Amino acid sequence: MKNKNKRYKKPVLNLIYSKQPISRIRIGEITGIRLATITEVTREFLKNGLVKETGKISNRRGVGRKEKLLEMIPEGKYFLGCELMPSCIRALALNLKGEILKLKTVPLSKGEKTSAILSKASSVVSSLIEELKIPGKKIYGLGFVDPGIIDVEKGISVFSAIMPGWKNVPVKKFLEEKLGFNVFLINTSQAKVLAEHSFGRGKGVDNVIFVEYGEGISCGIISEKTLIGGYKEIAGEMGHFNFPGRNEKCKCGSKGCLEAIASLPAIENKTRKYLGAGEESLMKEKDFSPGIAGIVDAFERNDRLAVNVMEETSLLLSFCVANVIKLLNPELVILDRNFSKLGKKFWEIFIGRVNDNLMYGEKAKFRISDMGEEQASLGGAALLLQNFLKKS
Repeated sequence: MKNKNKRYKKPVLNLIYSKQPISRIRIGEITGIRLATITEVTREFLKNGLVKETGKISNRRGVGRKEKLLEMIPEGKYFLGCELMPSCIRALALNLKGEILKLKTVPLSKGEKTSAILSKASSVVSSLIEELKIPGKKIYGLGFVDPGIIDVEKGISVFSAIMPGWKNVPVKKFLEEKLGFNVFLINTSQAKVLAEHSFGRGKGVDNVIFVEYGEGISCGIISEKTLIGGYKEIAGEMGHFNFPGRNEKCKCGSKGCLEAIASLPAIENKTRKYLGAGEESLMKEKDFSPGIAGIVDAFERNDRLAVNVMEETSLLLSFCVANVIKLLNPELVILDRNFSKLGKKFWEIFIGRVNDNLMYGEKAKFRISDMGEEQASLGGAALLLQNFLKKS
């Protein structure tokens, strides 16, 4: 292809991906690129096995030949995603049409060594490739989703508050040597917001944040269609907002972090502490437990202890989420599906408090994610798919 036409490859391929099936004439109408140039660009895509002609439609002007339609060839390229969590490793494969082909999960034992974890990650990805019979030359790469702070340039996992012993791990070097293709690192909240923006509730929304909530708390950010990582890829660490005067220890080594006082484990730990101190509660009855389901049940029955715990949690979370909204001004806030574990009563109080803390005229829509366990690994693969579409 002539150098003068290289700059048109990206917009044409992106349009075929997002609007497929689509005709060359329609691409020209949308982009303003000359039809002859589009024809030349798509000829190379056809030759390289990325795009195929899939049929014809009548010319919308009512005259002339029918328009040939173009769409991506699913097996033209493959994108892999692999998520590390304290309890397991999940990996999936995505094809060039953005379809998930298979998801695999392997459990992790408590206290497993770094080398064993990396070996399991390599093995699950390799078995996925083997089972799907993916040719090596068709693999674009792997997006490794890390639960902590990462150094993208060096390919190192620096630290994770929820993974004891997971420090300064050379993830990229190890996996690339084992697998034989490119590996890119992305943290969990970034992967999840990218999955939502590419395939979920945030698709088509230019400014969206995803609030990760569970054992940890974090925030993934898409601003003007761009994933925001910050100078050292630690943008969005909302779980480590500090509250003065709070002494609860956080796994990051600090005290008074939101994660230490309002995460799901924090709610349960706080409740057990109060019960152990002799406070009266429905949760002392045999039908209740100090697990999150029992706490929420007691809260919805107006149990005083549960109300105190959940009211404080709502206050802390709403304060932080509102401040993030004021800082970033997103159109949409997607909340982790774990928020649904907190119940309808909590949801109404929480959203009300967030809105009360916002500035005049500031509005954001709220949705709970409907993605399943594939979300983060899907975001890892989506990072690779996004890079491919940008660089083609």
